[in-house]
Amino acid sequence: MGVGVCCERFLAPAFSEITRVAGDEKSVLGLNSFRDEAAAFLAAVDTQEKEPISEIIRMLDEEHDALNTALDDAPKLRHQVFDMLFLLFELAARENIDLDQEWARSREKKRKYIDW
Repeated sequence: MGVGVCCERFLAPAFSEITRVAGDEKSVLGLNSFRDEAAAFLAAVDTQEKEPISEIIRMLDEEHDALNTALDDAPKLRHQVFDMLFLLFELAARENIDLDQEWARSREKKRKYIDW
């Protein structure tokens, strides 16, 4: 697997970065902090050339296939979900996607279905 997969220990500090949005009762994970940690990891391992986006998508497909085989194995399932998330955060970092903003937009769209 390429540099898109890293150890869980590296991203663990970001799990503690839960903040409250002013005036909102719901907590929001700092998804951009996960994106930024993925970018920092990639910079730390000094990737000379960026992987093409098609390669990241290929790795996501590979991880998805592995996820399907892990449905009855909780530790493996957790690891596969992590690997897929890391690849998505890597992609978001590469494309400078504001994940917190996208999450907030999605939350607003969901309000018509559920009372948040």
